[in-house]
Amino acid sequence: LPHHGQLLARNGRADEARATLDEAEQRAAAIGDEATVARSRVIRILFQRSIAEPETMRDQAHREADAAIEVFARTGDQLGLALAWELHAEAYWREGLVSLEEPARERALEFARAAGDRNEEMEALTSVGRSLVQGPTPVPEGIERAEALLAVAAGDRRIESAMAHALAHLYAQGGRFVEARGMAARSMTMLEENGQAIEAATMTEVCADVEHWAGDTTAE
Repeated sequence: LPHHGQLLARNGRADEARATLDEAEQRAAAIGDEATVARSRVIRILFQRSIAEPETMRDQAHREADAAIEVFARTGDQLGLALAWELHAEAYWREGLVSLEEPARERALEFARAAGDRNEEMEALTSVGRSLVQGPTPVPEGIERAEALLAVAAGDRRIESAMAHALAHLYAQGGRFVEARGMAARSMTMLEENGQAIEAATMTEVCADVEHWAGDTTAE
């Protein structure tokens, strides 16, 4: 049930997701299934976006993540650990603590891979790419990391498009504009060919950012 609730939330069906997660938590609590209770709570906080609310709510997010990590470590729930670290990372991002967000993203990616969940790995990789672009990692190191992730992702077009998007930003920041434009085009083309029209539309900002770094301040 928690996984079904997560899918509903990702597809914008918030009310159904909330009801499904509530039911999952209640059923699990009734039989003493603490792992399912913890996963339901983590997913609910992630997708209700309560971590975007005042500081007390973000503190709650960290407390729930810590409690869940203890449960998932004990039960060997790798996917649960990925979700709990994602929750930590999202809270750090909302707090502007990008130096803490980046390692939390990396832990989420590590556990998503250990769980063998490609969808969660995709989510984690996309978030890692964002952290490399917006966080404190020096541009050369960010490029090296993103290139390594792109090489590993060969054959998975969703992950390739996410890393190409990150590299377009990073190459532009490093003054490598020809490569930046190539990566921006690669990312957009992959999204369009995958039928991800909405994602492609939201990613058009990368082209404007590349041209901004290249000196065209009118680019939008």
